[in-house]
Amino acid sequence: MSDIEIVRNKHVFLSYSSADSALAHRIAARIQAARLPIWLDEWELAAADPIAKRLDRGSTSSSVLLLLFSYAASLSLWVRRELAAGLRDDFRARAISPLLVRLDNSKIPEALMDLKYVDLHSDFDAGLAVLLQSIRDASAIDLGRLDPRMFELLIADLLRSEGYDIQRISRGQELGFDLVAMASPEKRSVLPERLLVECKHRRSERAGVAALHEVVASLARVAPQAACLLAVSGQLTSVARAYLSEQVRKFGVNLRVMEGAEVMQSLLQKPALVQRYFAAGEIE
Repeated sequence: MSDIEIVRNKHVFLSYSSADSALAHRIAARIQAARLPIWLDEWELAAADPIAKRLDRGSTSSSVLLLLFSYAASLSLWVRRELAAGLRDDFRARAISPLLVRLDNSKIPEALMDLKYVDLHSDFDAGLAVLLQSIRDASAIDLGRLDPRMFELLIADLLRSEGYDIQRISRGQELGFDLVAMASPEKRSVLPERLLVECKHRRSERAGVAALHEVVASLARVAPQAACLLAVSGQLTSVARAYLSEQVRKFGVNLRVMEGAEVMQSLLQKPALVQRYFAAGEIE
């Protein structure tokens, strides 16, 4: 590993198939030359050294994982097994931001379709500039820096970008919720027409049962048939996940939780919002 200045407690993990080793090292050298405020840790993907174990050994929270995708990588175990639901849960639990880096025109598997991806196949230099800015954006995103009001505004902007009109709920109206999101007419075939939204910002990285109980109780009392989104700045604890599953079964409420890692992944698709809320700088 080459020396690189550590300015933030962020790590970049560069994972690749051995067949792509030369290109992986070329990309790593350009990342280091950009003097980004991150520490680079690279390894080759192999059956004996899966991603999850490496993350356990070397990762802190809020890391960036670059997945170099090619035809060779598509034959690797991580595409078929390690990015299944279990590993994606691991990424969310560690607040790891995966970025897909496309090296050729191989079809992206369904398991990776929701990730932000950067294409280096069509134009390497232009794609690399986008990749460097995406890494900087991922490093800049820190939901803990926001106060509760700013976090609510951020969630409202994310929902607007998906096709919702947002109304703030005044005190005394539909107690227990911050926003009402109404899908625009052209989006109602794919989005809930009306969505109650509650935003919970926590300085800690974990959100427990208390964050869920109030929302579940309000939803069951006020609008049990309504669709509801609970946006939290951190990640749910395992106890909170179990509680949520139990309450959804018990009351039959339509509640989805958007955890911090999902918020971060959505933000990576919308650089303008990263700039607005986290003032990410341009690559020099």
